[in-house]
Amino acid sequence: MDFQFQAEAEYLLRSWYAPTFNYYALHCSNALGKCNSRGFKAYNAKISAQFKGRVSISNRPKIVADKRRFGDWESDSMEGGKSKGGLATHAERKSRYLVAGKLDNKRSDTFMAVSTALFEQIEPRFIKTFTVDNGSEFSQFKTLEAATNSKVYFADPYSPWQRGLNENTNGLLRRYFAKRL
Repeated sequence: MDFQFQAEAEYLLRSWYAPTFNYYALHCSNALGKCNSRGFKAYNAKISAQFKGRVSISNRPKIVADKRRFGDWESDSMEGGKSKGGLATHAERKSRYLVAGKLDNKRSDTFMAVSTALFEQIEPRFIKTFTVDNGSEFSQFKTLEAATNSKVYFADPYSPWQRGLNENTNGLLRRYFAKRL
C-alpha cells in the first residue's frame, strides 16, 4: 500500500514539475553521504578528465573475469597513518599471489616506482593486465603499462566488488599493518 502511494505521489510530482523535476534529489539520501550538488555524472566526468587514456573495466577481455589464466593482477594502495605512506599491494587473480611494497608517501610517482621495482622480479609472461581503482595513486598508470608491457583497466567508481580479491587481501593485511594515529 505504501509503495502504491509513493508511486502515485512521484507521478504527480513529475507531472506538475516536469521541466524542473530533479529525480536525483528525490531519491538521494543525504544520511548515506552519497549526495553532492554535482550528481554522479559530474563525478564520472572528473574521473575521465583526471586520467587521460584510461580504459574502463567494461573493455577488459572476458578471459580476465573468468580467472582462467595467470598474469591478471588487481592493484591498490593501503594507507598508513597521517603522512606515513603505506603499502602498494598487487594480487594475482588466479593464484592469489600477493606482491607488496612499502610506500614512503602517498604520491603517484612513488607508487609507480615501487610497483615497477616489484614487477621487475616477476617473469613478463606472468604480467598481462592490471585492474585498479580510481585513486590518485594511479594517475601515472602509463608508467606501469610501459614498464611491464601490460594493460591497465580502471574499475567503475564506487565499485570495490570489481576488485574483490585485492580488497579482501587489504582487509587481511590491515590486521597486521594497522593505521596508527
